[in-house]
Amino acid sequence: MLGLALLALCALSALMTASASAVLTFELALWLLNGIDITSAVLVDSEGELTLTNLLNGAAVLCSGLFEGTVEPESLDLVTMVYDLLSNLISKN
Repeated sequence: MLGLALLALCALSALMTASASAVLTFELALWLLNGIDITSAVLVDSEGELTLTNLLNGAAVLCSGLFEGTVEPESLDLVTMVYDLLSNLISKN
């Protein structure tokens, strides 16, 4: 009986050790230019849509815009200018 309990304890210990070592890791995204990883800052223009959602009441607004900025190695990016779809600069007002 003691042997069976010891075997169960060893099995449980191995299971707990295996699950503790299964830590999630995340790798940074890479910006590619013509299929090649960039090594310095690159100026970019992009067009996109954002959905802004109020988590309290579920209301949502779809926003479209034109963006200027840079992308850098190791997934860094910076948006420096935002325009509406008529190319009018959006200010911080």
